[in-house]
Amino acid sequence: MKQIVATRTENETEALGRQLAGRIKPGTTVALYGELGSGKTVFTRGFARGLGIAKRIISPTFILLREYQLPQSKGRLYHLDLYRVRGTEDLRSIDLIELTKEKDSLVVVEWAEKAKKYLPRKRMEISFVMVPEGRKITVKSNEALLRYIR
Repeated sequence: MKQIVATRTENETEALGRQLAGRIKPGTTVALYGELGSGKTVFTRGFARGLGIAKRIISPTFILLREYQLPQSKGRLYHLDLYRVRGTEDLRSIDLIELTKEKDSLVVVEWAEKAKKYLPRKRMEISFVMVPEGRKITVKSNEALLRYIR
């Protein structure tokens, strides 16, 4: 099932991330797709805020992975940016498959198309497209989660 959401500002994109974070269960992988500057990191910042993470959220473009402790939990938010990934060796170095198996944690993957075959089949997929009015964001997930998106 999918739903399309239009956002006009970064604040609206961040708010969508906060909204979805409040509904996602630990153990979920969120795959983000979109060109440079389309809102993936802004969404992730909102997602982290929605999980109660107060730390500054910046894209891990040059280090591939940042991790944040989830409040009130032993789990973590793993934020990956695969823009600079060149092949399977880079993906092995961050242990992507093992990260997605952690039942208490959440994984958000920017540039997920570079690792699609390594991601779990059951995942949320979010595509970001720039349009003249802002962003068109397509969320694909199970029906129960999509009911909460406004």
